[in-house]
Amino acid sequence: MSDAVFGPSGRIILQDLNVALSSNFAELSKNRPMSKFVQEVEEYRSWMVELLKHEYVILVTARSVAYEDMTLERIKSQTGWMPNDWCFNPWIEDEKAAMRPHRAKARYLKEIIMPRYGNDPSLYFAIESNKFSRSMYRANDVECRDANRDDSQPWKSLLP
Repeated sequence: MSDAVFGPSGRIILQDLNVALSSNFAELSKNRPMSKFVQEVEEYRSWMVELLKHEYVILVTARSVAYEDMTLERIKSQTGWMPNDWCFNPWIEDEKAAMRPHRAKARYLKEIIMPRYGNDPSLYFAIESNKFSRSMYRANDVECRDANRDDSQPWKSLLP
């Protein structure tokens, strides 16, 4: 078990990046290459940052490890906040693409997160946009909520 100091929830938040924390990820296709999007365009949900800033947060993302430093720098410069830990995707599934989100996140959970922080699924709460990743978390008994995409009602989908 690590020395994590939990926030008010008493759990570690497993926070999805693309779509869940990134408020404008859909604009990626108009702002290629990825490095340009990350360094110049990507924005983050301020209400989500407010929710997360007092919690112990592990950013879990399908985004390639190649964009790790620039993504973390952008989050810090745009929000003044940083997650406590993070997992960026180092795996390639085929010649062109990073490992699919739910597969990468399952590996993070089993190979990195649980060995470091503990195997008890009740320690974790996931906020996740990808339906396959939500299913993976639930199959591992980790409570999970869909990421709300409607910033006019920020808490709607995080409620039970």
